[in-house]
Amino acid sequence: MYVVVLSHFQYRLETFTECRQTRQASELYDGGFIDSSDVASPPAPWDVVVDPPPLFTDCEMHIPVPHTYSVKNCPDCKGCGTTVCRSCKGTGKKTCSSCNGTGKNWQEDFPICTFCGGSGKVRCYKCRGSGKLKCSRCNGTGILLFHTELTIIWKNNISEHVVDKNSGFPISHLQEVTGKGIFTDEHSLVTH
Repeated sequence: MYVVVLSHFQYRLETFTECRQTRQASELYDGGFIDSSDVASPPAPWDVVVDPPPLFTDCEMHIPVPHTYSVKNCPDCKGCGTTVCRSCKGTGKKTCSSCNGTGKNWQEDFPICTFCGGSGKVRCYKCRGSGKLKCSRCNGTGILLFHTELTIIWKNNISEHVVDKNSGFPISHLQEVTGKGIFTDEHSLVTH
């Protein structure tokens, strides 16, 4: 038995990145103060100050951007507070399940369906015959409070590279080997 000494160098680059995106968000409006652009100019996404998580820790944060609030009509109900009932498609009536819409009874004693009175239709149970439902998004008020929401994503990215792959030593085994750190460097911004 003989021992072969192999030297391998494994480079590991860990980068901690921050990504910022904005989107329109809404919530129920119950009256009160509106922090609009009339109060002050809204900050740009990179001007919003937040406490970052510990370095090299994945994290996602959702923050309302100040001075971006406004009250607008609900897009789902167009400001009227109600939406068309999907169960009856706004008619307030549904096909009678007893006669399948024929209006006839299958028993000879009663030729007319007693459930629907011979019309073939019954009142929609979901909207109680009105054809409309209270808008679930605005809770029937017809208005919502809109604002810009900032999403900040911190991500730890790891890239590894092994030098001297031709020695025949399986690279997967390097994960289990302890080694000696030769050089470690950390900066707030890496440029090339």
